Amino acid sequence: MEYFLTDFLKKIQICMHQQMQKFLCFFIFIVLFLTQGCFSPEQPDVLWEFKTGHPVWAIPVVSGHNVYFGSDRFYCLNVETGKPVWDYELYGILQTSAVVGHGFVFFHCGGLYCLEAATGRLVWEFWSGDWGIKTPTVTPDYVYIIIAGKIYCLDIQTGKKIWNVNTYQQGSSPIVSKRYVYVQGKKNLYCLDIHSGRRVRKLAVTGAITSAAVSGDYVYICTEDAALYCIDDVSGNIIWEYVFGLAPRNNPVVQGEYLYVSAERIYCLHALSGKLIWEHGSDIGFSMPAVTQRYMYIRGSDQRIYFFERDTGTPVESFQVPVGRFVVSEGVYLATARINYTVYRLKPPVL
Repeated sequence: MEYFLTDFLKKIQICMHQQMQKFLCFFIFIVLFLTQGCFSPEQPDVLWEFKTGHPVWAIPVVSGHNVYFGSDRFYCLNVETGKPVWDYELYGILQTSAVVGHGFVFFHCGGLYCLEAATGRLVWEFWSGDWGIKTPTVTPDYVYIIIAGKIYCLDIQTGKKIWNVNTYQQGSSPIVSKRYVYVQGKKNLYCLDIHSGRRVRKLAVTGAITSAAVSGDYVYICTEDAALYCIDDVSGNIIWEYVFGLAPRNNPVVQGEYLYVSAERIYCLHALSGKLIWEHGSDIGFSMPAVTQRYMYIRGSDQRIYFFERDTGTPVESFQVPVGRFVVSEGVYLATARINYTVYRLKPPVL
């Protein structure tokens, strides 16, 4: 009798513990929803919102009249109304941004997909057996993607493999200029011919690549050892090098004669000389900066969007956004809230 009573009491304790866990999860969800997933009075007006079935982890992409992003499905919305144009079933949750170009939209979710941008029709897919988080780089003729220690070059129209080369690069998209594909080796950076994958030259760039940008005849590469290299794409010479306190995690942005980089602080460098123009903040975080004709803006670690004068770094304005992602693409302000699985189009602030 004593055994059965003890067993009964244990079952009651387990049941109460499970119920308490459910209550705590529900309570935390409500707190996060009320404090982080909704807008406060100081935030800009919402022009439209669209709710998905799961969180939107990656930044939406605006192209023409549409917005493209993935969650439990891949969605294409009308940028003016937020109404669905088409959607495509996914076999997983998309965690990277899509790439839109040349009439197609590309994304990696288990395999690399190519859809018609206007209709969502599947054009081709490429599978390698790796479900890692990948973002391709697209040119008019080719699609490049790094999968399981190899960089693949695929035909943009058919998805047929043109060539593949081993690489130690893991954390960023393929770096593709007008002439070369830049590939991280064990000790050096290699330049490959974009058409054949043939090795052309090697550069003394050490450290794992964290992010990169290409602008005209110059390639900018950030590494794990907190260095930024400016490389002349024609000669292969390293023009200048700048060392930060922490390694940049998002791609640098080149606008005119300036280069903007976030590495906890935000830096503005002269793109051709590497000279520091201005720097700002100790709590900016590692979000990717964006630049207009007059302003530079970036999401801070405190979930605020900060606007600065592009040329001087003078603070202009800031406003609160939900926990998630924020982007201004083709003049369209978009925010995502992870808690309530919603994508918002925001009215631009008056600066």
